[in-house]
Amino acid sequence: MATLSITWHAQMDEHTCPTCKALNGHTWVFETGKDMFDGKLRVLGWVAWDVEQGSKAHGHSTYSCRCFITHEFNLEDIRAKCVYLSELVKAATEKE
Repeated sequence: MATLSITWHAQMDEHTCPTCKALNGHTWVFETGKDMFDGKLRVLGWVAWDVEQGSKAHGHSTYSCRCFITHEFNLEDIRAKCVYLSELVKAATEKE
């Protein structure tokens, strides 16, 4: 299964709001073909990150969190299927 993982990162200092501290290290995983990433990261139904607006975690507070997200794609299963198909094609062409 191909997946997209998105992880929340906070600076974890005196300028970081309590919400971002609690979200630090939290990872959302979306499975291709099963889950749909709509550009929003939700925690218990609440939007913490919006692709268009950025962090929504600390709203209009006076904190200067400097929180950010990172993403990672895992395409290993797709690579394995391509190798398998390549081997099938190679075996079929060798028979000819």
